[in-house]
Amino acid sequence: MNRLFAGLFAIGICLVPVTGVLVSESVLAQSESEQTDIEKLIEQALQQRQQGRLQDAIITLQKILALTRQFNDRRLEATTLNNMGVVFDAIGQPQKALDYLQQ
Repeated sequence: MNRLFAGLFAIGICLVPVTGVLVSESVLAQSESEQTDIEKLIEQALQQRQQGRLQDAIITLQKILALTRQFNDRRLEATTLNNMGVVFDAIGQPQKALDYLQQ
C-alpha cells in the first residue's frame, strides 16, 4: 500500500502544476470570472500543499471539486480527486485517500 501511495504522491505533485494547463483547455465554456476563480483556487491549493498546510489544502481542493462538478469538468475533477487522495495520504488517512482515488 505504501508503494502505491508513494507513486501516487509523485504523480500528484506533477499533476497540480499541470492542472493549470487543464484549466486553460477545459473551462473555456465557462465565464472568465469563473475560470479565474478556479485558477486562483488551484494556485492556492498548490501553495498550501507546498507550505505543509494540508488541512487548508483539503478545504481548497473541496471547493475546486465542487466547481468542477458544477461545470461538469470531468478532466479537472479527476485531477482534483487525485490530488485530494495524495493530501489525505500525506496526513495519514490512507483509507480516505483511497476513497478519493477510486472515485
